[in-house]
Amino acid sequence: MDKLDELKQNMEKAGEDKLSHSKGHTEYIRLYESLKNDQDIAKDRYNKGLMKGFEKLVFEGGKPVINSSKVVRSLIPGDIAYEYDQWQKADKQIQKINYQISNIGYWDKSEAIKQLTNKANNIRLIATIVWIVLMVSSLVTLIIMFISSAKKADTSSNNSQIPI
Repeated sequence: MDKLDELKQNMEKAGEDKLSHSKGHTEYIRLYESLKNDQDIAKDRYNKGLMKGFEKLVFEGGKPVINSSKVVRSLIPGDIAYEYDQWQKADKQIQKINYQISNIGYWDKSEAIKQLTNKANNIRLIATIVWIVLMVSSLVTLIIMFISSAKKADTSSNNSQIPI
């Protein structure tokens, strides 16, 4: 089961990645939740010109609103957001690997079908080549026999004539 071992190794690596980014992920969640409802921070950053392009997201009915995930993410330091993204990526990788491990039987079956199909195609190609070679050799033999019988008929017709 080479594939299963490979998947388990990938799972272990993804788990290590997830663990290495867990502190940044936790910090991101903490900051996200604290900033989500902090109207003063949104107004302050907008007034300082740090949120240009977020006007539609920041203000609703003339009041500052900071419940948009894009706006909240813009307030979180880039290194913490990067750690969060890496944690999310590792978590998705773990979910994908778990799915593959739970469906390893289907993978085995599909690999077996691929291998058998390739083998059948190779055998079919060999059989086709042998058939073509036999057909060509039969045709050549037929032509040689036709020419040979034509020569015999020609010589026997020449020998059967009586000289005068």
